[in-house]
This record gives sequence, structure tokens and C-alpha cells, in this order.
Amino acid sequence: MTNEPVDRDSVGPSPASLPCASCGYDLRGSLASDKCPECEHAIAESIALARRGPNIATRMCRVFRRHYVAAGLTAFGLAIALGSLLSYRERTSDYYCPLCARVRWQHTTGLAVPFTDLWVVEVHTRTEAFRPDTAISRHLDPAGNCTHDWVLNSAYDKDVFGPRGPQSRRDVTSCACATDEDMLAFLRELPNASMQLTEHIRERDLCEWLPDVFDRWDREREEVSGADSTCAENLGDENSENENSGDTIWIP
Repeated sequence: MTNEPVDRDSVGPSPASLPCASCGYDLRGSLASDKCPECEHAIAESIALARRGPNIATRMCRVFRRHYVAAGLTAFGLAIALGSLLSYRERTSDYYCPLCARVRWQHTTGLAVPFTDLWVVEVHTRTEAFRPDTAISRHLDPAGNCTHDWVLNSAYDKDVFGPRGPQSRRDVTSCACATDEDMLAFLRELPNASMQLTEHIRERDLCEWLPDVFDRWDREREEVSGADSTCAENLGDENSENENSGDTIWIP
């Protein structure tokens, strides 16, 4: 490095000035072996930095400043392309527990690929139980201490491009085939009721199995009740006949 003054040719092609790499002071006219008169930073390092040119970040800033319109259009195009690949989705899912026959539903929102089940961002917003206890749930878990083994029953997806569903929903935990009082009475007499209920809930055929079993039990109960009423009527007739025969007065 020579001790010549810093000129236009020493720092590259036609620089407007030579700022100090530390404080920005204009070093034009200073010797290359000297230091900055403001901060005493080596002028040789400022010359080397000027010859290397600005870093990539500075270059990118200059490009965006010069072509901000093109950059804005490019960003807008990227946003449109990304929006065509992703869709805002809302999902409502309902779950059931085969251990206690209780039901809950879950609401989920996020970004997903349209017309597929692929989620990119998935957020569970809330979870609630939406049905009161039934006779079956009170029989399986009277104390309400079930740890719950939730199983997905159905889901309904709604995208910004239109609904994709819903999937068919089946009530696999309760069947409206009797009142709660009759159902509880039936379950008390059913052998291994809890085990059978849990098994059929897992197999998702409770509403096919339970009404048939309950109807047979109900018919048998009516037959027994009818037989008892018939016996009671016959017994009442015999008692009345005996009373009438006892009251008869025979005149010789």
C-alpha cells in the first residue's frame, strides 16, 4: 500500500465518495496508510471494503428500491399462488367413548389443501360435550369417573371454496327405543350388560342390536305381566264364588 492520497481510481470504478467504514467520514484526499481523522479507523480497511462492494443485503435493498413496483407485483403474485394452493378450513368433529357412551364435539380451524384431508396448520379452538347423559351412560358410568377412550365418529369440513361434506353421522352410543326408566330396568336384568354395551358400541352396531334385544325383553315382560293379571283375575273370581256360596241360605 502506497502513501498516495486516496483518489477515484484507488477504490474502484467511479465512486461518488469514500466513506469511513466505521463512522462514515469522507476520506477523499487522505493517505491510504493514515487513519480516519474522526474515529482513527484504518483507511486501508475502508478502501478494501469499497473495492469488495456492498454486501448482499445492501444489494437487495438497492434492487427493491429501484424496482419496488416489480417487487410488489411479485409479492402479490406469490400470495395469489399460495392462496390457490391452501384453503381456510373449519372442521366440526364428534367423538364417542365406548366405555361410558358419552359424546363430545371438537371445533378445529386452520389451513389445508382444498379437496383433500391434508392439513398444513391445524388449531383446536374449542371442545364441548353436547348431549346429556342417557340411561346407557348412567348404567356404564354412574359415578362419572370414566377416563374416556374417545373415538372419532364423524367430521364435517367446510372450506372457503365450499363444503366438502358432511360425512354421514351415526348415533352409535344411544338408541331412542325406550324411555330411560324402561331402559335402566332392562339393563339391570341383562346379563353382562356393561360388557355387551361396550362391545357393540365399539362395533358401531348398538342401534341394530339393542332394539331387538329390548323388544324381546319387553314382550316377555308383557307376557309375564299378562299371565300374572290372568291369575289374579281367576283368583278373584274363585274368591267371589266362594263368598257367594258361603252366603247362600238353604231352606229345607
